[in-house]
Amino acid sequence: MIEFYVCDELFNEYSYIFDEFINSSIVLKLTKGDSYFLCIKTGKTLNLALDDRYLKSIVAGDDISSHFHEVLVKKDISSVVVSHDLDFDVEKSFSVLVSDRTSTYWNDGFVNTPIFSLILYLLCILDEKYRNQKCYQDSHERFDAKFSILTIKNVIKEPVVYNLLRMFGYILQLEFSFSTNPINIKRKVTKGLRLTADLDIPFSPALNGSTRLFRRLAGDLILRRNPIKPFVTLFHYVFYKLTGSFRFDEYVNGIHLLKDVAIRNDNILKCYLILNRTIKPIDGDSDVNNEIFIALLKLLNSEKLTYGVHASYKTLANPTLLKYELSLVDGISNIVSNIDGVRSHFLRAHFPCHFDILSELNVIEDSTLYFHNEIGFRSGVNSPYYYYNIDRRIKTELIVNPIHVMDGTLINYIKEHGVNAGVEIVIDIIRFCKHYNTDFDLLWHNSSLSNNKERLIFNSVVNAYENFSY
Repeated sequence: MIEFYVCDELFNEYSYIFDEFINSSIVLKLTKGDSYFLCIKTGKTLNLALDDRYLKSIVAGDDISSHFHEVLVKKDISSVVVSHDLDFDVEKSFSVLVSDRTSTYWNDGFVNTPIFSLILYLLCILDEKYRNQKCYQDSHERFDAKFSILTIKNVIKEPVVYNLLRMFGYILQLEFSFSTNPINIKRKVTKGLRLTADLDIPFSPALNGSTRLFRRLAGDLILRRNPIKPFVTLFHYVFYKLTGSFRFDEYVNGIHLLKDVAIRNDNILKCYLILNRTIKPIDGDSDVNNEIFIALLKLLNSEKLTYGVHASYKTLANPTLLKYELSLVDGISNIVSNIDGVRSHFLRAHFPCHFDILSELNVIEDSTLYFHNEIGFRSGVNSPYYYYNIDRRIKTELIVNPIHVMDGTLINYIKEHGVNAGVEIVIDIIRFCKHYNTDFDLLWHNSSLSNNKERLIFNSVVNAYENFSY
C-alpha cells in the first residue's frame, strides 16, 4: 500500500528532502477508472493530483497543494509506506534494514519502512533529541555513539539516507516499470578530499615561557623516555627566541603537511582556531591574547588556508558565550580575513539544539557532526546539507558538514584492532563517498603529526584515498 499523507508540513518536508538530495523529478501515474494519481516535483513543491482537473492544474504550473489535507490515495500496489508522521516505531523500522554492500537493494522487509519519516528522523538528529538525558552521555556530556540507533542496528558506517532514497527509487522502478531508477542522487562532490584541521595546539607548548619549557623537557625525558628529545625541544625553543621563526616547530610543520596534502588534492585546508580559552588546559595553549599565536597567524596569512572558529569547551548549550567567541573574529580580521563556520571543541554539542543556536546566530556552516568514539555517518548522510528545524518546520540557512573520519577515533580503533583493520574501515567510508560522488571529509589535528606513528597512520589514510579504485 502506498500512502501519501498530505498537509502543509508535508510539502515543506518532502520538498526539503528532494531539493537536498535528488536531482530528478518523479512522476507516477496510476490508473483507476477515470482517475489519475500524479506525484510530480515542480520547483520547490510536491504537487499531488487525483483527476484530470488537478492534472491540468499541475501541467499549467499551478500550486494545488492547498486542495489536500487528508489521505489522498490508498491503493494496493505495493507495501511501500511513505509518511511524514514522525510518531513511528523507529526501532522496528530499523530492524528490517539489512546492510548488503554487494546488492543493489536491501531486503524485502525494507518496504514496510516509513521512508521519509526515517530520513527526517536521521537528518534532524531526533535520536539524540529524544535521548538527551545524562545516562546517554559520556563524561564530557557528549551523546555516546553506542546509544545511537545507527550503531545499534550496525549501519553507522553506511550513508543510510542515500541508501533509503536509492531503495525507494528501486521499488518505484519495479512497481511502475520505469526503465531506470527514478531517484537520481545529487552529485555533491566539490574537491574530493575535504581536509580540515583543529589547531588545538597550533605551536609547540614549550614556546609559552620558561615554565612550560621545563615541564616539556621533563615530560620528554621522564614520560616519553627519550633522552634525545629534550635537547631537540631546547634547540627549537632557543631558535624561536633568537629568530622568531617556526621553522623547526613540529606542530607548525604539521599544519604545513596538512596544507600540502590538501593542495595536492585540489583543495584548501580549513583550520579551526580556538579564540577563547574557557578551561585550561582543555582548550589548548593559545587564544587571541597570546602573542605567539598572533605571530603564527601572521605567518600563516601568506599561506593558502581558510579558517573557522573552534568554539571553546564551555560553549556547550551556551549561546551567549558562543556569540562572544564569534565576535572575537573581528579582532583578528586584519590578520585573517577568510574565517567562517564553527566546529565545537571536543565535538561537544547537543544535537539538534546546537544547530538551532547556530541558526539563531546566523552562522553559515557547522562541522561538528561526528561521533567522537565511532567512525561513520552520524546523520546517515555523507554530504553537506541545509539543516531542517523540525519544530518550526522550516529549512534553515545553516549548512551541516558531516565529518567522516577523525584522527583520534581512528587511532583508538587501530590500538584495539590494528592498522590494517583501521585502514579497511576508512576504505569502506571512501567507497561510499566515491559511489555517491560526495567529498570524503577528513579531520586531522596538526598536533597528531608530531608523533611518528600517528603521522604514518595519516599517510596510510591519504594513500588509501588517493589510490582508491573500484
